[in-house]
Amino acid sequence: MWGTIVFLFTGMAGGSLYARPSCPAEGPAGLLRRILVETRELGARPGEDFIKQEFFIGGPDDDDTNKDISIIILIQTIDGAERMTIQATRMERDRRDPRIKTARETKSIVGRRDGLFFKMIRSDFAGEELDSVCAQILRAVQDKKRLIKGAGLEIQQNQVIH
Repeated sequence: MWGTIVFLFTGMAGGSLYARPSCPAEGPAGLLRRILVETRELGARPGEDFIKQEFFIGGPDDDDTNKDISIIILIQTIDGAERMTIQATRMERDRRDPRIKTARETKSIVGRRDGLFFKMIRSDFAGEELDSVCAQILRAVQDKKRLIKGAGLEIQQNQVIH
C-alpha cells in the first residue's frame, strides 16, 4: 500500500499503481461536476457562506484511519461563479508512532461550474491518475452521504444544483 501512495503522487516507476476503479466513462470533467453536485448536497456549516467538506481515500478498507490521502473540497461562489477547489494531501505514518501522520505532499484541482458543465482551471494530476483520483473522491463523497443518511441526519436539499 505504501508504494501505491508514493507512486500516485510522485509518478515513479512509470506512473500510478492505483487500480483503475470502475467509473462512468464520462472523463474527469464529468466526475468533477458530479463531485461538486454531491458535495454541495452535504451543504454548508451553519453561519458559513461556503461549503467545506473533508474526506479520505487511498486505504485498504473503509476505515478512514487506514487511509493515507486527506481530501478537502471547498466550494464557494465568487463574482457569481461557483468555484471548487480540491486539495489532496498524502499523509505518511510516523515510524516511531503509527498513530501519527505527517503531511508529505499536496496536489490540487481547481475548476468552476459553467452552466451544466464543469471546467477545470488547473490540476496537479494528469491522465489516468486524474481519472483514478476523481473516481475515488466521488466514491468517498457518496459514502459520506450514505453514512449521514444512515445516521438519520438531514442533508440540506436546498443546496442541490441541477
